Amino acid sequence: MEADEPTINEHWASLVPEDLADNAVALQFPYVEQAGLGDGNDLKTTQRLHFSGGGNTMVYTLDHEAMDEELRLAGDGKNQHDVYKIGAKTENDIKSFGGVGVNINGDFHVETTSTMTETDSKESKTSISFTLGDPDREDEFVTDVYIDETHGTFVFPLISGRSKNPHEPNTEWGERPFIDMVSYPLRPILPDEEIVIQLKIANFGKSNSSFNVYLDHVTNKEGLTHDLSGDSLRTPINYWLDSDVNFEQDLTIKRGPEAFLYEKSKIWMVGEWDGYGVEGVYTEVYNYIDDDGKKWIKFEEPCPTVEWAGDLKRDRGFLANVNDGTILLSVYNPSHAVGSFQDLANRTRLETVNVLYRQLGDVEWERAFVVDGTDRLYIDFANPAKTLWEENSFGYANIEWDIGNTLTADGNYELMVETVCTADPNLKSAPDNFNGYAAIPITGVMDRKIPKRYGSPLPLGDIVIPGEEIAVMFSEPILCEQPYRFDINVTVSGIPGYFDERNLNIFCSGRKLAFQFDQTNIGYDELMGRDMNVTINKVSDRHLNKMNELDPIDFSKTLANLNLDEVTTSFQFTVDDDCDGSVDGEALQNQIAGILALPQPSRIDIQSAVCNNDGTTVATVMIGPALSAGTLRRKLSKADEDAITLVHKLMGKTDTRNGNDGKVGSQRRVLANGKEFHVGPMRITPGSGDKKLLDTHPDLQLEEEMIRSGGETLLLQKKRIHLMENKLEGDIDEVLEALKLERQELHLVEMVLACGFVGGNLLLLAATCFFMRR
Repeated sequence: MEADEPTINEHWASLVPEDLADNAVALQFPYVEQAGLGDGNDLKTTQRLHFSGGGNTMVYTLDHEAMDEELRLAGDGKNQHDVYKIGAKTENDIKSFGGVGVNINGDFHVETTSTMTETDSKESKTSISFTLGDPDREDEFVTDVYIDETHGTFVFPLISGRSKNPHEPNTEWGERPFIDMVSYPLRPILPDEEIVIQLKIANFGKSNSSFNVYLDHVTNKEGLTHDLSGDSLRTPINYWLDSDVNFEQDLTIKRGPEAFLYEKSKIWMVGEWDGYGVEGVYTEVYNYIDDDGKKWIKFEEPCPTVEWAGDLKRDRGFLANVNDGTILLSVYNPSHAVGSFQDLANRTRLETVNVLYRQLGDVEWERAFVVDGTDRLYIDFANPAKTLWEENSFGYANIEWDIGNTLTADGNYELMVETVCTADPNLKSAPDNFNGYAAIPITGVMDRKIPKRYGSPLPLGDIVIPGEEIAVMFSEPILCEQPYRFDINVTVSGIPGYFDERNLNIFCSGRKLAFQFDQTNIGYDELMGRDMNVTINKVSDRHLNKMNELDPIDFSKTLANLNLDEVTTSFQFTVDDDCDGSVDGEALQNQIAGILALPQPSRIDIQSAVCNNDGTTVATVMIGPALSAGTLRRKLSKADEDAITLVHKLMGKTDTRNGNDGKVGSQRRVLANGKEFHVGPMRITPGSGDKKLLDTHPDLQLEEEMIRSGGETLLLQKKRIHLMENKLEGDIDEVLEALKLERQELHLVEMVLACGFVGGNLLLLAATCFFMRR
């Protein structure tokens, strides 16, 4: 002890001034004794205060006269001004007036002001005051008041009460949040499902209070979605809870964008004031505990997906023709950010990523493979046998598939890529694709046959009518898109140069390639009696298989030299008329006859006429022969001209027989009423004298029909079968090959022949025979 430090021998311990306590008189009321308030001596030991919150304060002040005697030895001779905010954790060994040890810990504010002066004569002047208060209305505090004998300051230990914001020791909880996970689903959760967890939420404090419930985002790094009874926990959810109220709510958790296994989440509940969670509580939510006891949020992981990529994805198909030996198979791993197929095969249920194929119509799939020397290597992107199959960092993998070793037969095929995973016994009721995934199959074509001419050029006779269609049929549909990729070249004896697609009318559709001479470039009468040669080359089928250019189609025909006076012509006649739905055929006949200056309009026959929606009149017109049908076959008049010449006149074409160039005139063609008209392609019908020479033999007509329809005449089939029966016995495959028939076609042939038919369309006759036999 310092030499000049005063010694405290005695002190006054009550909050009531000593002189007042000495003069106090006990009240003579029953409740005083019942309450145990004691007598006047109790006042001398009063050192406990009880106050409540709500904004009011309690002020206690002792002046100099009241404290002169009591505190003259209590100070250390220093001027002091102390402000305390009780609530910071302090531990002081303090001796009260009665020698009781206390700890300071509270949430109320205490202000003390102490000025002490000590003189040799022991005169002192002291002024002491403190204020007690709390802003929370429902808070209450009971505290003792002591003086620190060392420092001479007040000490206020809490004895009891109720407190919140925050809670003080030795007091009841004003608000007490509670949150806990009650239950979680034990069954496996599929990726598209929600995890539903029950949470219990309560306020076990003594006061009604406001609380916030929120997700600890630090525990949700991979994007899970948490909703509490439909409200998102991205931001805090506020609850006003009465005292001792508790209830349960559903917490739903949805999977994030990529992962299937997540760390457990924390859900906090705090007082609305408690932004830092000083008095908050939390619960951990999860639905899976691993073998090591670690808790997780787990969604069952389906088998990884795989998709087509590259040309296969863009075209949704493939084409392999005679020029192709391989197909580039490209696939994409949508989960490449998580790992390559090879990585996933090492740490998930993934086993293989296969490529399958089958011919269209087949049921069973076959695994695609490549041949490496003598080894057959099945294509598996999860277990690449070659580095060329390995997946790149962007999730793509490619392989050149040698189709020559696999797709041995031409036809339509399906390609499919799939993933296969080990089956999980706990997921027997999961969807079919949970243990495997198959991308949408791609349909493709394997066609390695080049187009060939089917039958002879049509018409089958050696002599053809000028303007008649000349056609070549092929064994399969050919490529007809314009600009044409094939070559067609026609030369006519006695006419310089050649004709091609620039000056021929070409028709291409399906299996048929045909042409006509364009009457606007050359008159049909100029072609009569001449020989023509036709060369066709570079024809491709629809799968771009091109015919052998060294073996073009080449044939010759003679253009008939017709008796023009017996010729009948027909053509399409179009008038840019504002017709109103009906056509006056007789008026149209007279108008055409007027243009041609025909003395007899009867040579003009309007076979049909319609009014189109665009107001044009389209008529099929026939011009009869120049000779009468009478016995004398004489000219009707000198002014009559043959039907071909009359059509040329309608077209504005000059007649080469009169020394002109035979070109179509440039003048605008109009009727007498001023309406413009157009003349379509002309068809020539020979007279009776020429027709006998040009008519096709009945057998050739049947063959011609079958060539056009893609089959043979049944008469020829019957002859060939009879021929083969004499040379082959029982080897039906050789018969079919010799006849170029499929097995199902042979059955139709046998059925049709049994019905007695000898010619016609095979399928039509087979159907007729079928119904006859019923």
